[in-house]
Amino acid sequence: MKLERDSNCSSCAACANICARSAITMRLDDKGFYRPVIDTDKCIFCGTCEQVCPWTNVVSNPNECFNEPRTVAAFAKNDSIRLESSSGGIFTMYHPEMDDNKGTSVVLLNSNHGKTLFDSIADKIVQCESKLEYAIEGNPCIVRSSNPHPKRAEFFANLDKCSMDDLINKYSPYPSFPKRMYH
Repeated sequence: MKLERDSNCSSCAACANICARSAITMRLDDKGFYRPVIDTDKCIFCGTCEQVCPWTNVVSNPNECFNEPRTVAAFAKNDSIRLESSSGGIFTMYHPEMDDNKGTSVVLLNSNHGKTLFDSIADKIVQCESKLEYAIEGNPCIVRSSNPHPKRAEFFANLDKCSMDDLINKYSPYPSFPKRMYH
């Protein structure tokens, strides 16, 4: 199996969480990064881990968003929300709006003091079998690793059809807020 184990690996653990044989574990390397370790006695060489790896798929999917990077920046205008948040408070601000609107749910993929919650993120996504709409917040490597595999396609069908702009346009309590977005 050709998994990104060194500088390209983002430690998202998508490979470990998708492996049906539990042949991949995430272990700290000597530099303090989680890296995939394959137990060759358990591995059946099915290639699923390669398919789900966001970095091996960049090469096989050249038309994806990495060709035209886009940045969307926003923050909560409410000082108390913004100051209590580690990411500007934008999802804290929109979560109540989204939650009240047709039962829409929000999955927050986040980090805890800079250490990503590798063990549970992808596993929880795989376990969730829902047709609700979802929004995801997280580091790019985590968001990217949450969507490339067919097992997750139905879960993310609605997410793929909308952007942060769409979410803000739909749920913003401030009609002029999207005009202040920078692309």
